[in-house]
Amino acid sequence: MYEDIIEFVKSCSTCTIDRYSRRNYGDYRTNEIYLMGDFVYVKRLGLNHKLSSKYNGPYQIIQQLNESIYRLQNPNELNEIFNVHTSRLRRCY
Repeated sequence: MYEDIIEFVKSCSTCTIDRYSRRNYGDYRTNEIYLMGDFVYVKRLGLNHKLSSKYNGPYQIIQQLNESIYRLQNPNELNEIFNVHTSRLRRCY
């Protein structure tokens, strides 16, 4: 009898966790599309000081490698080219 109750509770809890994670997964994701020639800022990695800038740039997009990776170029230094994931980009207005 107790085993049945334990199995029932486990199955309900896993269903609830799955439902909750599916529902909230897309809430905080941005599906912003960048075009070639757009200027963007790149978020710095690591710790930032309180008053320092969190983003570097602006950089120009020169190529889209796949859905989430872009190749960027520094317009001031033409030999500085690197790849960046979409999650680290912010559009430069």
